[in-house]
Amino acid sequence: MPEIPPLYNEMKVKEYLAFVYDLKKVKYQKSAHLDEIMSVVKIDDVKNRLIRNLSKGYRQRVGFAAALVGNPDVIILDEPTVGLDPKQIIEIRSLIEKLSHNHTIILSSHILSEIQAVCENVIIINKGKLIANDRIEDLSKRIATDGTVSVTIKGDCAGFEKVLDDSDSVKSYTAKNKKDDTKEYAITPSGDVSISEEIFDIAVNTNVKILDMHSKSISLEQVFLMLTENADNTEAIEMLKDKEKEEKENESDI
Repeated sequence: MPEIPPLYNEMKVKEYLAFVYDLKKVKYQKSAHLDEIMSVVKIDDVKNRLIRNLSKGYRQRVGFAAALVGNPDVIILDEPTVGLDPKQIIEIRSLIEKLSHNHTIILSSHILSEIQAVCENVIIINKGKLIANDRIEDLSKRIATDGTVSVTIKGDCAGFEKVLDDSDSVKSYTAKNKKDDTKEYAITPSGDVSISEEIFDIAVNTNVKILDMHSKSISLEQVFLMLTENADNTEAIEMLKDKEKEEKENESDI
């Protein structure tokens, strides 16, 4: 399905899908197959309307329907939500998620927030070369190498900070007041180790409550920029390869 589906405006929706069915030489029973597709993409109510009279959102749905004719194993979508309003974008995202249960979906887009909201895996290509291929959350963790942990606590913040200051495992931290005796900290370890367990122990020993704790990750936009903004991308890409090699070696040991 290209960014702008090649629809025939003078045709009715069901007529157009029947035309696509014939072009693809589909073997399924025609009427039942098209009815099922129109039900899946929710265009049954406009099946007898001329395509030129449909909204942008409905046209995108008709494009989806045409791509589904013949029940392909793989569906390739190019910028499927460009030009849609927020409600239509949510509807198309929901449709992609539903279709992904029975099809492999490949979505091409420069809107990285869209990729992050919809996709499980991401492939980044720069100047014709594949520079990343991984699950989105794993890619973010690999690029974000400093191990910073975000933690929100409630209680004796001064006592908590004193122990942080004295800890050899803590390289640095920043604090942001939330309300009253509640603060949010970004804590960076001094080495390439996880500091979450020590933060938990510090919280217990200083009698503060942990309201939230999670590893700091970077957005897909930041990952993309780090991998592509420099002409050679050498440092970021080599770092990524080293991480992948290390993980494969660990898996072999197991």
